Amino acid sequence: DPSYLQSPSITTDGAQGAIFAWEDRRTDGGDIYAQHVSSNCTVSWTTNGIIVCNAGGNQYNPQLSPDMSGGAVIAWADARSSMWLIFAQRINNNGVSQWNTNGVQLSSNYRQTYDFITILNDGGGGAFVGWGATGSSDHLAYICHVGGNGISVWVGGAKRITTSNGYQGTVALARDNADGVITTWTGGADPF
Repeated sequence: DPSYLQSPSITTDGAQGAIFAWEDRRTDGGDIYAQHVSSNCTVSWTTNGIIVCNAGGNQYNPQLSPDMSGGAVIAWADARSSMWLIFAQRINNNGVSQWNTNGVQLSSNYRQTYDFITILNDGGGGAFVGWGATGSSDHLAYICHVGGNGISVWVGGAKRITTSNGYQGTVALARDNADGVITTWTGGADPF
């Protein structure tokens, strides 16, 4: 039933095909699924998509980026606990999860909501992931660099993009061609 499929996202596989991810409500409030379509429009993985995350609670708003090896890194908001976190998973070109079952946790602060998730490959199988996070009295922007092995590249994991207060919304990312990333968000810009 297509009404159970929401929040689609797409990226290239690097070979004229595409990888899709979506929020799927066929069994509960939301899980993350993915599918690969080859350059000749053939579905490559399980007919109804592979499960990226089906942990308890709801998962929503998947965003993905190519891993530069025919697969993708997918990040999403996740409420497997009482508050929201950000998780990610790397899927290889055969649709097999490369990191922990149901993904690796990127954010360390429980928030009321996570939104404006954006993701950019790091050229080595990992990704930079940025997001906005709403607390009880603030909305802050964060970024994390997860390596191709599913481990945070930066000591301490996710970082606040700025120490200023006030609303920090949509995060945009661009690689700086020196193993880093340049960020901009509603409210400013900084290099990482």
